Amino acid sequence: MIARFGGDSVRCAGYATFGTQALSDATVAALAGRSACLMANHGMLVVAPSADTLMAHAIEFEMLCEHYWRARALGEPACLDAAEMADALARFSGYGQRQPPTDTAHD
Repeated sequence: MIARFGGDSVRCAGYATFGTQALSDATVAALAGRSACLMANHGMLVVAPSADTLMAHAIEFEMLCEHYWRARALGEPACLDAAEMADALARFSGYGQRQPPTDTAHD
C-alpha cells in the first residue's frame, strides 16, 4: 500500500504552526516525489489529479495509517527491507492495469 503513494516509506513533515510558511515548506519537502504524507500533530495530506481520485487515495492512505497504528499496538511491525520494497515499487508501476490477452491458439 505504501507504493501507491510514490515511495518506499510514508514521510512525516516536522511540526510547525498551522498556516505558516514553515509548515508549508516542511510539507512540500515531505511530498517530494510522493502523493501523500503526514504532518506532525496535524494529520495527513494527499494530492491527486481529480476529486474522485483524491477521495479514493485519501481513504486508502487513512487505511494504511490505521493498519500501521494497529500493528504498532502489537509490537514492532515487520517492514520490507530495501530490496523487497524496490521490487514492490517496480511491480506496483503496472499493478491493476489490464494486459492485452495473448493469443496462443494459432495453427
